[in-house]
Amino acid sequence: MSSKPLVVRYDIQGVPFAIQFLAADDFDVPTLRHICRDLGINQVGKKNVLLKYIENYMESDRALTVATPILFNLIRRAKKWFTFKQGNFSKFPPLNNATGIIYAEEKEEWYGPINLPEDPSGKWYIRPSFIPHWEIDVATKKPTQRQIRWLLFAKVTSELISYHWQGFSYSVDQNSTERESQFPYWNHIPKLVDEFEKILGQKLEYPNLHELILHHLWDFYRTKEDSSWNDIRIRAESGGVSLSAKSGGINDDVEIDVRGINHLANTLALSVIRELGITLDMIRQRHLQESILQTIIRHFGAKSYEFSLEVNSNRLLKSHVYFGMKPGFPGPDSFPHVNCHTTWKNDQDQLGFIIEQIKTLPKNVNVKPNQLGLI
Repeated sequence: MSSKPLVVRYDIQGVPFAIQFLAADDFDVPTLRHICRDLGINQVGKKNVLLKYIENYMESDRALTVATPILFNLIRRAKKWFTFKQGNFSKFPPLNNATGIIYAEEKEEWYGPINLPEDPSGKWYIRPSFIPHWEIDVATKKPTQRQIRWLLFAKVTSELISYHWQGFSYSVDQNSTERESQFPYWNHIPKLVDEFEKILGQKLEYPNLHELILHHLWDFYRTKEDSSWNDIRIRAESGGVSLSAKSGGINDDVEIDVRGINHLANTLALSVIRELGITLDMIRQRHLQESILQTIIRHFGAKSYEFSLEVNSNRLLKSHVYFGMKPGFPGPDSFPHVNCHTTWKNDQDQLGFIIEQIKTLPKNVNVKPNQLGLI
């Protein structure tokens, strides 16, 4: 069984619920150790040992002071997915008390604000959602429907709202307990974003990540001597024309293996050289190959693109960027968002780099996302 957020199995509250929450995949071992550090208790041991230390502390914590370090570290933990919208904000509405989600299931409502001491510029909010999930009951050995409590985190600053979440796998019906599926976050995030914007009284636009990544960053960083830009993967919709290094045939939805694309670009470059009967040195040949590769990646109807970027050996980005080219279409291409490699750099740092790059865009650049039909 894969790890996942809190699965609600019992009608409990208080410390027993909090320990069940801490035992779920919402908290990894480093996060639990940070909680123990903040509480001034033992930080050594595996997850079950750390949980026991925290439980012993909570049993004598009548003032519920442990809730604050739990909330802070829950927010601080790196999230693999994020999206954002820009705007100007001066009001941070007081909503439900976020302490409640530590000790009880609570409701599908927004909780916060929560103020991290190291980041006074931002206010955090948390939104639980309950996702039906089937699993085999330990006692009856039969499929039983539970609820997964999945959390969406929103950070509001004076200039943007960013949304952060973790993905997971789950069983959609009683026949799929052994064949879990990816949680379709794309069916939930846009609705929850709209819900939060209504609370704030503002309607915002997603950024044009296609323009930012495949044009602005590409043109600025790709050929710089101190930069290392690595193509990893591209997903494209070609309108009936297929180009895939993995398999032949025609398919409207193409996932391209970029290693194969590099090989293809080199093959096409050599073919052009032979056909024209010209001789190019290695530098010019690589330039021709790069031009062909650029055409394939930037102008083949890219729906998403995965790459990494380093400058002077400083890791800046390693993410799979979804451009939101098919708004309203069921699937991950319905809105712009980012799946980041948090082992490379956490989501907050990668988001911060993207925001700083957007600020450098010329004023005449369209910051709204394009749609696939307009490419």
